[in-house]
Amino acid sequence: MNKNLENTRDESTSWCKNNSVTKEIALQNIIGVDENKKLVDIFPNIMQEAANKADNCPFEMGGEGAISFLYNIVHHTAAKNILETGVA
Repeated sequence: MNKNLENTRDESTSWCKNNSVTKEIALQNIIGVDENKKLVDIFPNIMQEAANKADNCPFEMGGEGAISFLYNIVHHTAAKNILETGVA
């Protein structure tokens, strides 16, 4: 562990708490519209199939993350390239 970096943990945590917003507000700030489509509403069959596959997976996975949030950003920005790194 880097002791120099460890000294900034409280400051970093405080900054994050003071500057964080909900996904809905972040989405409004990023795409400029108040629209938050849920993938489960747009693609119910595909999302149910994915949920079934996840339920039957022999490994524990971290969950779906913020896929609807990401979908809305991509959809409204007409992004040509996306890089989603994930951490699972």
